[in-house]
Amino acid sequence: MPKKGARRNLKAEVKKNEEPIEEEKPDMLMDASISQARKGAKYSPSLQKLVDLEKGRLMPGVGAIQLVGCVEAREVQAKYSDEIDNFPRSFYNYLLLDPIELSDGPHACDFPGFIASIFYGGKGTGSRPHDHLRQAIEVGEKKRKRSGKTDHIQDIWERGHGVYIFQLNQNITSHESLAVEYCILEALGISNLMNKYRGTKNYLPDGWRVKKARDFGTLLLFNAWNVFKLSNVKSLKEVHVKPAYVPPFDTKINP
Repeated sequence: MPKKGARRNLKAEVKKNEEPIEEEKPDMLMDASISQARKGAKYSPSLQKLVDLEKGRLMPGVGAIQLVGCVEAREVQAKYSDEIDNFPRSFYNYLLLDPIELSDGPHACDFPGFIASIFYGGKGTGSRPHDHLRQAIEVGEKKRKRSGKTDHIQDIWERGHGVYIFQLNQNITSHESLAVEYCILEALGISNLMNKYRGTKNYLPDGWRVKKARDFGTLLLFNAWNVFKLSNVKSLKEVHVKPAYVPPFDTKINP
């Protein structure tokens, strides 16, 4: 028969195992060099590892370059496969990118540069990403209070550059776009962005912890980078956002 102390320890161990683990622990692929690199990590562990591999800071071991998030992608697809026919599919996720971090342009950017260029991530419908640029214009016109995001956009324009808007997906439901937004923000780290809020985890697949959200966000960002390089995306300066003046329609027929 177990002693009282042993039973208490066993109960404590069971309770400990039942508590959600919020922080990611090093997996079997994380050797001493990776653990050392994580001490100065800027992003989530899964994204930071991929960034460091792309920078050549780490030597990939067996399976170390295997992309994370594939299992999570299937779980998200399974969760929202039934929702597709029951909710409007008019939403998408997007990123705002700083061209100063992409000095050689989209076609030549590497993964670390792409990640460093992201200063905002969100979800929306219609022309939602352009609203951020219009807000920056309204701040300049004293029609809106300034924020870190609008200041950053104005700073890009003042340097003679334009903001890149990049769409990650399309034709998804509002709930799925909220799940994607949360995962992207978790992977990047809210402290690296101009977002005020972390997003909501209410629409993640059941049983997900932060590690799975970060892994899925890392996969989404890696895929976005590969598409971004091949896209003929153009940056938007202030002149591209201001509505052009359209004279009143004249019904008279000129001679």
